[in-house]
Amino acid sequence: MVKKLEEGYDLVIGKRNNLDTFDPLLKKISRIWFKLIAEFVAGEKILDVNSGLRAFRKSEISKYFVNTSSGFSFSLSTTLIYILEGLSVHYHSIEYRPRIGKSKVKYLRDILRSAQILTETIALYNPIKIFMLLAIKISSLGFLLLLIATFTKLLNASQGILGFAILQGISIFTFSLGLLGLLLKKRIFYERRDI
Repeated sequence: MVKKLEEGYDLVIGKRNNLDTFDPLLKKISRIWFKLIAEFVAGEKILDVNSGLRAFRKSEISKYFVNTSSGFSFSLSTTLIYILEGLSVHYHSIEYRPRIGKSKVKYLRDILRSAQILTETIALYNPIKIFMLLAIKISSLGFLLLLIATFTKLLNASQGILGFAILQGISIFTFSLGLLGLLLKKRIFYERRDI
């Protein structure tokens, strides 16, 4: 892995090939969910989103310490930050073995912490994606109201159309906030580069 750093990669991640063999169901589901979100935000496939076995240069990663988690989600946040910053990431295949001893991981608590760290990282490095997801959900809810009004008697036509129009407006506003966030991020990036 260190040799790959010497070849010019910025981050080398130990890709666990047999991970599914050992994980409990809740952990498998959360890992798939985080991987899907991280890949959507990064715009590329991530082979192992939070393997703790990784090689990097201290001088490079220390620039991002302020935006990373010092605990459970360090691997998730650094993987995403490196990809979103356009740094080179290499996945090195490793064999994963069952843990010896008791894990300190508390699944529900740490899944919620990981979700928080993931949201913060997306908001800092690619804000438009998080607002895009919210806008799509709000817009979908508007279409659902319209369908309910059209095909059932739960809502009348005017309620369905009004609900649809309001939710589409909120969806566009939400997406616009994402665009503003992206523009602010780019402006800050260029100002830092000029210093």
